[in-house]
Amino acid sequence: MKKLLTLLCFSLVTLPFLANAIEFNDGEQYYSIKPTPTLNTGEEVELVEFFWYGCPHCYHFNKPLEAWLKTKKPANVTFQPVPVIFPGNPATTLHAETFYALELMGERKRMHSIIFAKMHKERKNLNKLKDIKKLLKENGIDTDKFEKVMKSFAVQSKVRRSTVLARRYGVNGVPSLIVDGRYRSGGGMKTYDEMMELVTFLNTKVLAERPKIDD
Repeated sequence: MKKLLTLLCFSLVTLPFLANAIEFNDGEQYYSIKPTPTLNTGEEVELVEFFWYGCPHCYHFNKPLEAWLKTKKPANVTFQPVPVIFPGNPATTLHAETFYALELMGERKRMHSIIFAKMHKERKNLNKLKDIKKLLKENGIDTDKFEKVMKSFAVQSKVRRSTVLARRYGVNGVPSLIVDGRYRSGGGMKTYDEMMELVTFLNTKVLAERPKIDD
């Protein structure tokens, strides 16, 4: 199981910042998503992060990602986290259901970092519903309501959509970033900060590729 989790999560080694400018290349640091989607118009660019609560790389990436969202995110970028679901790994399904149930209850943002820290800082196993409910109860959440919402059509629809999106974008490891539905982050980066620099690069690239609308 440990070997499997290593394969499912990208291995990013945190090294000191390199002074030289980073070169981003299609097929290395990022990949063009095929089939190529229709070009969007306007200025808004969607950034999607596929993650899994059980992934240590996602845990370590969460802090620089949140810092980027608070201080460096371009105004035209909208952000959406999406829990990944891997076939044969029921914990990913449970965590996706948990994420979407908390989102519908208005508790997702508050609990997001708490769940990560519980699993990776405190090293607590949250791969069973009873363990999830125990943590939520400790944080003042109505667990009966949570379980009801988790089983709802709305949550199950979101879980199915997550599976479809991951397949559409070719996501086979996390954390994985999707920019405008056109580009997926790859390997070849030495720090998590470089991943965020890639997003800035791809945001600029996407806008340059869009058709110009005459005034």
